[in-house]
Amino acid sequence: MACESNYGPVLPQETCDEMASHYPMCKKLLQRCYETKTPLSCATANTFCYNKIEAPYSASLRNDYDIRDKCQPNCYPILKDMATYLNIPEVQVALGVHRNFQFCQDLVMKKFTFTADGALPQTQNIVDLLEDGISVLIYAGDADW
Repeated sequence: MACESNYGPVLPQETCDEMASHYPMCKKLLQRCYETKTPLSCATANTFCYNKIEAPYSASLRNDYDIRDKCQPNCYPILKDMATYLNIPEVQVALGVHRNFQFCQDLVMKKFTFTADGALPQTQNIVDLLEDGISVLIYAGDADW
């Protein structure tokens, strides 16, 4: 998406070439993670792939959910209002939520980094969640990084 999309490239070609050169190793490490499902192999894959393929996009200061937008000074100025809204008791009752809403937390992300979960595809868990009566929201846009 950062190098080839309907919206054109958002990274310099040299950066895209560098990212592409690391893809075979990233793919190999992810495959090992998928096969072994061990925290060490998955953390290794997650760290390598992030540093070599995702970090250059993050450094571009573009929005993860819309590559057309630059983040100046931040990507999501509406987050505070969203958190306030999602923590209104009536909204939580309507959504069937029974806990305080918080956006992505660094501590949670770090824990995912050092488990197998962060690098493994989670699509196989959707059926179990639905069968357990847990609602699931899936969203994807055509300009998502």
